[in-house]
Amino acid sequence: MKKTGIIIGLLLIIALSLGFVALKSQARGSDDNFFNRELRQSFAENTWLRRVLELHYDGDAQSDYLGKRYTSILIEVDSLDTQTIRLEALNNLVKKIQEITGKETSYLVSDRNILDRREIGERDIEEITARYRHHFNHGDTATVYLLMASVDAQDADKLGTTFRDYGVVLFAKALDEVTRDNPDTLSNYELSTALHEFGHQLGLPHNEQPGCLMNEQVELKRDERPADVVVDFCDYEKVLIKEFIQ
Repeated sequence: MKKTGIIIGLLLIIALSLGFVALKSQARGSDDNFFNRELRQSFAENTWLRRVLELHYDGDAQSDYLGKRYTSILIEVDSLDTQTIRLEALNNLVKKIQEITGKETSYLVSDRNILDRREIGERDIEEITARYRHHFNHGDTATVYLLMASVDAQDADKLGTTFRDYGVVLFAKALDEVTRDNPDTLSNYELSTALHEFGHQLGLPHNEQPGCLMNEQVELKRDERPADVVVDFCDYEKVLIKEFIQ
């Protein structure tokens, strides 16, 4: 009897292990496979499952920012030592995130000196995040990690990107370049880019809607006035976000 129990236990462990391997493989597979299409968001709502299955794509932490588990959001800000994000942009980013999520939002600017690596790639971002990110989801607070870097190693014109399911990275050199002829627009471009990338973390894809924040062309437009820079989600995008909340 004891031997039978041991065998059953071993078979269960093997079955669970194979199931885990299969799920992890599906998670890394095509966006159109059954897991990613039908199950991923449900699994991603659980922080532990998200970690063990390595669910770190854009939108995987959607429930952290839009669900009921957390009532507030903290933006942890780090900058490479020659870069900085304007406080005006940060204050407005906090307001926009608070408006769209309905959660009390604040930011904390680090005073750590992180050596500027000039060109920065995904491995560099991973290294910096592992070393310098100090705030994680805790209690009733979800977190966003915002890193102000210099230049993307693969695309010098890239204004910003996401990192895993919690990070937003801005590239100062590209932002300076796109606003070179109109420096008064820089703060709004920082806000626009940061909010665009946060939109991806909410699960919003790019769209082709004119004047919408998630339209890729919006990031490339060299606006002449600060007021012309798109710094909020359009009605179409706000409807999508409300559907995510439901």
